[in-house]
Amino acid sequence: MKMKRVLITVLCFMLLSMVCTLDMSGGSTESTNQVVVGMVYEPDGKTPAEGAVVIIRSQNTLAAIEGVTAEKQNSTKDTAVTDNSGRYAFREALDNDLYSFEAIKDDNAVFINPVNVAYGEDTVEMDPVTLRPTGRIIGGIFLAEGGDPTEVYVLAFGIDRFTRVDSDGQFTFSGLGEGEYYLKIITTLDIYGSFDTAWIPVVASETTDLGTITLPFSGLPVPQNVKVTYDPGPQKATISWDRAERPGVKYYNIYRGYASFSSHMPITTSVRLNGYQIIDTFYVDSTIGDVEPIMGLPAAVAYSVSVVDSAENEGEKSTLVEVSTSPSITIVNETNLLTANRKNIDFTVARNGEIYIACDGDPFLYVLDSTFNYKEEFHVVSPFNPDSSAPLSFTLRSICSDGTSELLYITRSDDEGIFIYGYDGLLIDSIEDPTAEALGVTDLEIIHNSLHVLTGDSVISFDNNGNRKAAWDCVNGRCLADGGAGRVVVGGYGQICWHDSVGTIISSMQVEYNPLSIAIDTMRQYLYVLIGDGLSFKLLIYDSTNVKIYQYVHHLEPHVSSNKTMRLLGNGNPLVMHVGKLLELSVLKK
Repeated sequence: MKMKRVLITVLCFMLLSMVCTLDMSGGSTESTNQVVVGMVYEPDGKTPAEGAVVIIRSQNTLAAIEGVTAEKQNSTKDTAVTDNSGRYAFREALDNDLYSFEAIKDDNAVFINPVNVAYGEDTVEMDPVTLRPTGRIIGGIFLAEGGDPTEVYVLAFGIDRFTRVDSDGQFTFSGLGEGEYYLKIITTLDIYGSFDTAWIPVVASETTDLGTITLPFSGLPVPQNVKVTYDPGPQKATISWDRAERPGVKYYNIYRGYASFSSHMPITTSVRLNGYQIIDTFYVDSTIGDVEPIMGLPAAVAYSVSVVDSAENEGEKSTLVEVSTSPSITIVNETNLLTANRKNIDFTVARNGEIYIACDGDPFLYVLDSTFNYKEEFHVVSPFNPDSSAPLSFTLRSICSDGTSELLYITRSDDEGIFIYGYDGLLIDSIEDPTAEALGVTDLEIIHNSLHVLTGDSVISFDNNGNRKAAWDCVNGRCLADGGAGRVVVGGYGQICWHDSVGTIISSMQVEYNPLSIAIDTMRQYLYVLIGDGLSFKLLIYDSTNVKIYQYVHHLEPHVSSNKTMRLLGNGNPLVMHVGKLLELSVLKK
């Protein structure tokens, strides 16, 4: 099928009286109604076309589209079918007027518009017509201010058919008989007007390409290039957009809506923020910090902008742009461990940034530098015979590091005391406590410069000389964390409790599942809770009001048997250990 491009001109119906018409005047000036007959030939121009459908309509007929257009305009006047000699006859009398003529058989057709039925004899013979293969019209629709192109329709005057524009803004009007067409393009979008074209030729078997048609914009412009940035320090969001360069624009309105970032809820009804007329192309929302959580989770905030004209008419709102005050998490460092096949691994981050790893069933300490590269390993000297060079004959379990001195605190798997080593693995001292030894050490943590030991049912703190300072009961404690300001945080089965230095409960919260490990970033005021479900580990982040603001899921089996699987690095990033890997997670506060 051949294709040609045509130049679109705006339809002016005054031209209709000047166009060439098929004249069916009988030569008389008597005012009588006419009966029209004629002949249709096959594409060879010789064979009579039997069974062709012949339709005569008012010239201004347009298809009716349910919910879009009104009823057909003057619609079909009469329909006939050719006999075996190719002849037809319209039995309905036609008034003196302009009509369209269409004959169709299979994939062949012919179209004439206009046809002039003038006053004359009672029966008027039309000129013979020849069927030809149908052609088509294609084109594109451009909506300058945006909108759904599928709400645009292309109609042709004189025929009872239409086509709809697709989601890419393209349309194809097929099955058109050879002839000239007047098109009308309409839309249900209120901010656009219709568009008429004239003299669009369709040639048999060919495609007429109209190119791109821009619908006339009749409304107020929709703000474009809307952006939002969030500053977590003062908790402010800045919304910006391009200036609407159209006459009549007086000022802008800003709207804000919400949705829970984790529940995929739809954005709620937007509320206007500005109490004054905004004439600039930016707005600072200083109340974003007051947004209430949705279903216990912080809301994603969505903004849109509209324009208002001098008559106080408001245009369509722009596309929503979203921002969340919750953090984002990415893996910034990852390494495979030599101890990947060991069980019950524990680790600590030393003051110098190095990472010390202890394994149950292994008398070695493995050392990684601050960039997670393997540095060295050494036997831990036996606390029972510190002068002996024989390797340690027992295994290691919990380990933590003193943040103010170069000391490592390690417990044995058989819980016979707490042993203090230097960074070189040499024994310095030990702490013996019958209660801790009898109950079994679950976790160690240096909190407010004091060693705290978690057993199954109690927390015991020691001074720098290894003397007991305080002890208190806790239920099913699993992990410890430094809560800052001397507070001791204990994670247990389904809950986390904050204690003062003598064990008085300050506050508590319920958590999902059972924490494997907890840590608190006092700078960001985040509580990190590490949990595992057997197929992945989850890092839950809570703000200072104990509201969960983010959940990071890593789909690898966690080291559920580890005594400690998370520590904080000096930069505040969580360092998570699972089977075979050590992950540094960067938490950015938006």
